[in-house]
Amino acid sequence: MLTTTLNKPQAMDLAMPDKDEKNKDDQLAVAASRTMTILLGSDNKLEWYIGEPGKSAPTVEGYGKNDIRKTLIENSQKIKQSFGKDMFVIIKPSDKSVYKNMVDILDEMHITNIQSYGIVDISQPEVDELKKQQIYQ
Repeated sequence: MLTTTLNKPQAMDLAMPDKDEKNKDDQLAVAASRTMTILLGSDNKLEWYIGEPGKSAPTVEGYGKNDIRKTLIENSQKIKQSFGKDMFVIIKPSDKSVYKNMVDILDEMHITNIQSYGIVDISQPEVDELKKQQIYQ
């Protein structure tokens, strides 16, 4: 007789904001200088920038330990040293990114111990930026 166990599914807790209008006043403002925005594009590429769009040069990278993971760790440390507060990450998937990319970036949030992040819709100017970088195909 032979026995075995199957792989147990792994799940990540994801807290979603309350859609109630009265709770919008409870939201805290986060300074743009300690915010990193990640735009998920096509071909397993992403673009990121710190601060407000158009005010800092965007960088195109891939996923993995030598790309976005290294960037998240470095930027998190710089922001913590400069402001004494944690970095906030905004994740914006495009309609050209794949589900795996979303899972990968959420894994990177967990691996790099980024506690504050949000997933929001991408805007048209950001899609235009992805097109300019040729990662929206």
